[in-house]
Amino acid sequence: MAKSLFLWSWVVTLPVTLIGGYWVFSTVERFHTYKVRYNPVNKSELDLGNIARYEIARLVQRIRAGVANNFRHNETSLKRIHLILSESEVARLEAHMPQSGFEYVKGRLLIDGKIEKAKVKYRGDTFYRWAWDKKSMRIKTTKNNLLDGLRYSNLLAPRTEEQLNNHLSYRLADIMGLVAPATEIVRLFVNGEDRGVHIKVEQINELTLRRHRLMPGDIYRGEIIGKDRYRGSNIGSLFDSPAVWDKVAINNHFDEHDIAPLTLLIDLVNRGSNPNAQAKLSEIMDMAVWGRYSAYETLTQSTHADDIHNWRLYYDPWRGKFLPVIWDTMGWHDRLRRVSYKPEIIASSLMKAMFSNGDFIRARSLALKQFFDSGKDELFLREVRQTIQTMEKEIVSDPFLNPPDPDTVKSHMSRLEQVIADGFEKTKRINVEDVAQVKDYGHYVLHNPDLKTIWQESGEDLYSWGEAHWNTFGYKENRPDIPAIPHIRYTYTRHTLELSVASK
Repeated sequence: MAKSLFLWSWVVTLPVTLIGGYWVFSTVERFHTYKVRYNPVNKSELDLGNIARYEIARLVQRIRAGVANNFRHNETSLKRIHLILSESEVARLEAHMPQSGFEYVKGRLLIDGKIEKAKVKYRGDTFYRWAWDKKSMRIKTTKNNLLDGLRYSNLLAPRTEEQLNNHLSYRLADIMGLVAPATEIVRLFVNGEDRGVHIKVEQINELTLRRHRLMPGDIYRGEIIGKDRYRGSNIGSLFDSPAVWDKVAINNHFDEHDIAPLTLLIDLVNRGSNPNAQAKLSEIMDMAVWGRYSAYETLTQSTHADDIHNWRLYYDPWRGKFLPVIWDTMGWHDRLRRVSYKPEIIASSLMKAMFSNGDFIRARSLALKQFFDSGKDELFLREVRQTIQTMEKEIVSDPFLNPPDPDTVKSHMSRLEQVIADGFEKTKRINVEDVAQVKDYGHYVLHNPDLKTIWQESGEDLYSWGEAHWNTFGYKENRPDIPAIPHIRYTYTRHTLELSVASK
């Protein structure tokens, strides 16, 4: 009996040895490539022990997904993206990661039932996007064969346990009428192999403006992080100098290198406490849109557009105004990591200057009120629920799911839904009350040209100067009375803040 067991022991030991050897090899190779050679600073996720645990978990998920797909016959409710790459082109991408992955290679893409030419590369500034088996990609089609109307599309590997931060953030931006990239949850297949769930996101360019029915104009890109970092310089903020910005869309009616509007904006931001600068900000910023943008940041609790990255600014040359373009919001990320709720998000020098502007404050207040009055909060929460239900079915059969445990991902998506609803409720509890009719001294000054000129020369705060003038001289003069406007009171758990809002 013992001899018989010994003779057949290889049936157990050989698979264990092979799997163990593969696990050790994969762990050491990934550790060497991304921790030793690439060497990101202070990234414990790439420590040897964490990589070893990932390699075991991903093997288990591959088996689990294989069984699930066998029962489901590879069915999916998501749109399929079929990408075809030759072995030589894959080898070029993988030759010396991560650097080799950032160069386009030739491929083919299935578009409307036809195989068309395309180019593919990996994308992303941080290892979250390409250090694991599921990698983020960018696809470039030919000019005549667009993918869903887009020439540049990103197929993003979700970078958090909850998977849906950016997708849902972009969907909320669209519901709120902001300029944001098109987004869709898809299933990617490379050479017929299921690569799992990806988030397809439009790359911001001139087609984005066309899709939002905006006139052609410059879109400025602000990034000084990762590959875009200005090493060895003294520039620590995007709002230190216009020189660290570039353009992702160009108004061909002007010189490609013309950055006069951006230069003016950065100058005004750095003089944010100056009344004249604030008056000029009111002229060059589309305050209604910026009010919605700030409301959006509060609703997503996003601090991702800060002084070093994630800024996209569209300049409308016909109206002479800047509009924000939503990019990489990573909504609710901080809240899911136990960061407390913030009623106002001021994560950059630009937004700090904006929060000193009365026109912006009024626009922001009105945007929040309109969002809840219109029922858009309920519309979005329903979409969140439906999206999570779809994802719960898809991730079980995702062979490259990260983290490679469907139950863990389901738990985090459920918590994401709770955090979104909780944040909406906290924001909605900012009670809107009609309070005592007060006089808008800013309106009084700005709508009387002679007073506006005197105030600008004084260098004093707009509202303080206007109140002092009215109480001293204005009430005696033959001028139209100051319009009384309703106020709203923002009542938070810990404090109360009164802000004026435009009349209904």
